[in-house]
Parts: sequence; structure tokens; C-alpha cells
Amino acid sequence: MAWTNLTYATGSLLTAAKMVQLDENLDAMAAGNAGAPALAVNSFVATGVGSHATLNVSSGYQSLQVGSFGSVNVSSGFRTTQVGSFGAIHANSPAPAAPVAGVFYKDSAIRAWAVCSDNGSIYSSMGIASVSNPTLEVYGITLATSFNTARSWAHFIAHYEYSLDKIELDPGSSSGGVCCLFGRTIGGAAAAVAFTFMAVGS
Repeated sequence: MAWTNLTYATGSLLTAAKMVQLDENLDAMAAGNAGAPALAVNSFVATGVGSHATLNVSSGYQSLQVGSFGSVNVSSGFRTTQVGSFGAIHANSPAPAAPVAGVFYKDSAIRAWAVCSDNGSIYSSMGIASVSNPTLEVYGITLATSFNTARSWAHFIAHYEYSLDKIELDPGSSSGGVCCLFGRTIGGAAAAVAFTFMAVGS
């Protein structure tokens, strides 16, 4: 693994031998072998607004610009302290018993949602496997990916504003991946109701 300066004419193809030497040069740089140029501490730098700023092995991704991405690295995740920033994002981690202010956890996000017609047809959705409508007022929501338990997620349900009907959750029907909704009139009678459904949790 030795360092060798390479030269080639613009527009010419690299030969197999030069490709091998180029690979050895990269290895020599990484290993800090004699004769190889040192890798720059700040290997990627830009200073414009919204720029990528600095990217290097030791400190990850760092930017101090307005609207920047802040710092990204393996040990501390995604962090920025700028105005309008996300703070820290732990997309694969549930919130601890005492969540930290400004930190976005896995169970802070909407994991599933659907916009449904009064016959259970799905207009649009994310994370919903199906919506059944076996009888006039009954709607069964099946999630594409289940939550941990029936008690580890929360449901948000809304009916369309022009309707006087309402939609209710049957808490006894909920499991980690299924729940049942009932359509009702203001007076409590069974009704077909168009609705929007959202769920968060762990």
C-alpha cells in the first residue's frame, strides 16, 4: 500500500493499473502512510446561507448558518440550535419517562392516518391496511404496523364540518393494530359518517 502521484490527460480513460493505484492511494491516505497527503480536518466546507457547512469524520455534520441542518453524527444523532430548528430527532427511539423539551421522538409522530367516506372507502391514507364497514354505523380500522399494545397509542378522530353527525371510538375494541369506530347522529342514532382518523403512540 504505497502512495504514488498519478497523472492523466483530460478526457482520457483511466487504465486498470491506474485504477488499482488510485485505490491504493486512498488506502494510503486513510492509513496516513509516508508520502500520502493528510486528510483535511474539515473535509467539506461551505459558508452560504442554508449551506452544508462542515462535514468530517470526527464531528459529523456541522453548520452554523441560518436554516442549517446543525450537527449529525452517529453518537448524538441529529441536532441543531438555530431559529426554527428541530432540536434533536430520535426517529427510532420512544420517548423516555421524562421527555426532553425540544426533542422529537418516535412516538411524537403521527404513525397512521386516513380520510374515509361514509361507506368506509379510503380517500387517502398512510399506515392504514384497511377500513371495513360491515354495518351502517360500524368502521373497523386495521393498521399496517401494530403499536405495542392497546394502551400504547392514542386516536384522533374528526367528522366533516358540514355534518351534524359524529364519530366515536369503541375503546373496548382496540388492540395494538385494530380499533372500531361508531357513527352517530347528535341524538345518538346509528349513522353513516365520513371522517378523518389519526394515531400516535409506541
